[in-house]
Formats: sequence, C-alpha cells, structure tokens
Amino acid sequence: MKRPAFTLLLDTRQRVAELMGECPKCGAMTTQVPELAWQARVFACSECQTAMPVDEAVLQVLRRQAADAMTTIDHLTAKPAA
Repeated sequence: MKRPAFTLLLDTRQRVAELMGECPKCGAMTTQVPELAWQARVFACSECQTAMPVDEAVLQVLRRQAADAMTTIDHLTAKPAA
C-alpha cells in the first residue's frame, strides 16, 4: 500500500494551520489539528478509517517545505509591487 501524503494548510482567516492527509487507500482528504495528530502519532481517514501515521520524518519534511515557502514569500515581498 502507498504511504499517505500530507499537506500543511495555511488559511489567512485562521490562526492555526491544519494538517491534511490524503488516504493511501481511498484517496479521501482528511484534516486534523497538527498538535492532535502528533500526540496520537496517527489519524484516521474520514471515509475508510485507514490509519495514517504521523511521525517525525513527516514533520521534518513539512518543516523544510514551510521554510522554503517563507524564503519565497520574503523574496516576493522584498520586491516592489508592479
């Protein structure tokens, strides 16, 4: 079976990011507060209840991607608007 895919969701209307997991079995998207997913080390697909493990490797990849996104945003905001 494939591994679940995780995405960190940032919404300008909310202060808290959400962790979204794509189920490797059925493809459904399920969201969870990152702190709760980390405490449980897993969350279940909202459609088929497949367990999607959240380990340190997942968080490290998301951390690197978030840092890259911050660098990109810093670069974009440093340029004057056209």
